[in-house]
Amino acid sequence: MMLPFHMSCEPSGPGFFELRDGALHATTERALAPFMTGPGYVLAEEELARYLASLNIPGVDVVAAVIRDNGADVRSHWRIKGVEPLPESGVVGLPNDEPRMWLMADEYVFVNAKLKELLAPRFRFLCFSEGLGWFAA
Repeated sequence: MMLPFHMSCEPSGPGFFELRDGALHATTERALAPFMTGPGYVLAEEELARYLASLNIPGVDVVAAVIRDNGADVRSHWRIKGVEPLPESGVVGLPNDEPRMWLMADEYVFVNAKLKELLAPRFRFLCFSEGLGWFAA
């Protein structure tokens, strides 16, 4: 049985809220991480974002992000948009024939084994945990 993998980053970065102009404003004073997720956003540093875009993952689009930090615009990260929701029918039997990505509760990113195999050796800052066990703890 192939389960999806929750994808995260350690250390994690700050949380964000979206401003009216679309820029993201940090809710805490923490250093930016290479991969950050939260309610309504998925952010990745440019190298990871471009790599994800090159894989043509169904539905996924990569767009430049603006992070507003003390009045200055930081453009080091890209928003990952169009990630399809994790099916309510469950996580068993999700496709693994091509790289796939899903979003749970509009903030938790899951990937299939195929995508994990591509990302893990190349982006060592990413952490993967199989299934939903992390959420039951």
